[in-house]
Amino acid sequence: MTDSAGFTVRRVLVALDASTRDSGGIDPAALLAARLGAELAGLFIEDVNVSRLARLPAARHVQPGTGRLIHVDESTFRRELDSLVERLRARLASASDTAGVRWSYQIERSPVRAALLRAAEEADLLVIEVATLALERGLPREAERAAHACPRSLFLVQRGAPLDAITLVYGLTPARARTLEAARRLSRAGTPRLRVLIHGRTPDELRAAEADLRAQIDVSEPWLSMIPVELTTLEQLARALQGLDAGTLVIGADDSLLCGSGPRRLFEAAPGNVLLVR
Repeated sequence: MTDSAGFTVRRVLVALDASTRDSGGIDPAALLAARLGAELAGLFIEDVNVSRLARLPAARHVQPGTGRLIHVDESTFRRELDSLVERLRARLASASDTAGVRWSYQIERSPVRAALLRAAEEADLLVIEVATLALERGLPREAERAAHACPRSLFLVQRGAPLDAITLVYGLTPARARTLEAARRLSRAGTPRLRVLIHGRTPDELRAAEADLRAQIDVSEPWLSMIPVELTTLEQLARALQGLDAGTLVIGADDSLLCGSGPRRLFEAAPGNVLLVR
C-alpha cells in the first residue's frame, strides 16, 4: 500500500485449502486483479495437522472439494487432495488467462494460520471466499483469525455476488482518502457506478463528512449517488444496506462502525462482497 491518499495493489493472493469448494474465489480474484492491474497468486495450504490426522485409522477427514467430514483411509484422502490441488491450479490458470493477468501457484505444507500470515506479507490484498465460514474446520475459520493479525487489505467473496454495484461506506476516518480511491478504481474499471453511504454519529458530523467528500470528488457525476445517514454501529449499517444491490461493499478497516468487529460480523452485515481497506 502507498500513503493514505493512494490505494496500490500489485499482488492479489487467493487462499485455498482442502475445504475449498468450486473455485474457492479464484474467478472473482482474477477479475479483481485485472481491475487493479495486479498479478494473481494462488496459495494452496495443506494443513499439516489435517495430514497428521489422516494417518489415524479412526480419523474423520475433511473431504477435499466439499468440506464435508467423512471416514476415509489415508491413501484415498491423499489421492483426493492431489486431484483437488491440480483442479484448482487449472482453474487459476484459466481464470488468469481469461482476465489477462500474470499468475503463480504455490503449495505449502504448514498450519493454515502461519502459512496465511507469511504469504500475506508478500501480497497487498488477501482474497477469501466466505461461503464456508460456519465450518468448524478448514481455511475460512483460520483465515478469519489470520485476518485480525494481517496488515493487508482483505476481500471477502460472497459466492455469486458481482464485483459491480460498488457501495462505499464513507466517514471522517484517517484512511478515508485511500478507501475512496479503492472504491473509485473498482467502479471505473467495471460498470461506472458508485454509491456512497456517508455516515456520521451526529447531524454536524454527517454534514462535515459530506462536505469532506465533496471536496475530493465531483458529486454531480451521473454515475455517483450519495446516501447520507446517521450511524453509530455495525448493526445500524446492516439495516441501512438492506434492499441495496448485492454487489461489493468498500469500507476502511479504521471506520468507527467496525469498532473492533471481525471479518465475520462485517460479512454478515453486507449483502454481497466486502473490500476491507487497510
